[in-house]
Amino acid sequence: MKRKSIYRGYIGKGYSDQSEFSHRYAAWAQNHRGWAKMKVYNRRMAKRREKRDSKQNINDEMRFNNDEMFV
Repeated sequence: MKRKSIYRGYIGKGYSDQSEFSHRYAAWAQNHRGWAKMKVYNRRMAKRREKRDSKQNINDEMRFNNDEMFV
């Protein structure tokens, strides 16, 4: 049974994010641990995107709070 993806909103829909069909039948997935490597890459990219998004939200909140203080 598959776990729910914790990085669901942060994993892209491009070439790097492969489908389940590619996972089973693609040659790159069968040779040289290709699927495991791509899975690690996707997870790292999702972590980076999540971290960047959270920093952006914190900066926006701080900016908003500073504007309220001076009004």
